[in-house]
Amino acid sequence: MLVMKTNQEKKKIKIIQKTLKDFNIERKNTITVGGSMGDYASILFAFDMSLRGDISIHPQINQQSLIEKETGIKHNINKLIKKIKNRSKI
Repeated sequence: MLVMKTNQEKKKIKIIQKTLKDFNIERKNTITVGGSMGDYASILFAFDMSLRGDISIHPQINQQSLIEKETGIKHNINKLIKKIKNRSKI
């Protein structure tokens, strides 16, 4: 499934890729960590970049509260949920 990235997501991916390269770290050895709202990004990048996994620390999962904070995030969360469901079928 092709998912369009925002400019901010693309910038963050480049930062993560550069960090992995600079420290000679393989994706298969990389785990993202996030808490509360930050866990959304942690899960997103772990799946999008095919990293080893994610550690969720008290993730914020109430979509309505997220929608109120940021325009368009509901669409992104729904895409992420579909990706997770599709991946778990493998």
